[in-house]
Amino acid sequence: MNLTHYDSESDWKAARRGLVTGSKAPVILGLSPYTTPLALWSRDVGIIEDEPQTPRQKLGHHLESAILGMLAEEADVYVEPCRWTLATHKDHPELGYSMDGFVFDKVDQDIAPGYGMPLGLSEAKNRASFHAAAEWDGQVPADVVAQVQLGMEVCDLPAAWVGVLLQGGEFRWARIPRDREWFDMHKMRLLDYARRVREEDPPPPTGHEEDRRAVVARFPVEDAGKVVPLPPEAIDLAAQYRDAKDAEKRAKTAADECANKLAVMVGDAEVGLLPGDFGKVTFATTNCAERVQKAYSFRAPRVWLKKEKA
Repeated sequence: MNLTHYDSESDWKAARRGLVTGSKAPVILGLSPYTTPLALWSRDVGIIEDEPQTPRQKLGHHLESAILGMLAEEADVYVEPCRWTLATHKDHPELGYSMDGFVFDKVDQDIAPGYGMPLGLSEAKNRASFHAAAEWDGQVPADVVAQVQLGMEVCDLPAAWVGVLLQGGEFRWARIPRDREWFDMHKMRLLDYARRVREEDPPPPTGHEEDRRAVVARFPVEDAGKVVPLPPEAIDLAAQYRDAKDAEKRAKTAADECANKLAVMVGDAEVGLLPGDFGKVTFATTNCAERVQKAYSFRAPRVWLKKEKA
């Protein structure tokens, strides 16, 4: 493990730029619900600027030391926090990792502080979403597993301890052992992303809204009068786009028809109960003046089905 400590956050961030780090691994592997490889690439090459931290992200940063303290207490280990630290892989210097801390045997630290090799990494998570508890119920989410598996590979350590504060109140922790097969399986994708950043070769876009933003940032204005020949696969893409838009239009028409028929059935009630305990349909009035004349938008239905009709 090649470990470097930096004197400032700006130096640390500069050293991390262009590397495949733990926070990037889930995005590259398609495990992030928030962003995509193309959006990440666009930030790494400077097409899109990094957004400032949200208040929730700032709060998570300040809670990090408290979460690590709770992790040490609950797991009965000693946790040494790390600040502005970067480890790089001994064979693949484009792979890096910034751990929240190292875990040591508590007995060794009680006898002689600073003694002994780390047992593993430690990571602190603050998850405040409505579904956070379910995502951590008896398991560690796949994006966190990807993050720490890369960290264990980079640092050549056998385990990682993860502590998470759920919705600001409930604390949980887990010990994750190193899985060497994980790195063998994903190494080429991670290294290929690093190559794409070096060579400014963008990953293919998906349908995610973040990718639309990345494409617009890369090509903000058309060059008037410019004509380019497209490759053969553009024919299939153009046909798929046309078919998808037609299907979208048909689906909206069908949804609007169902909404209007349900609206007649519900009448001026707010809730309509489906027969046989199948669920309910609710209509809520919007106060948006621009939508008040549109029947579907004015009282848009929300449907809860407890069971599917056989």
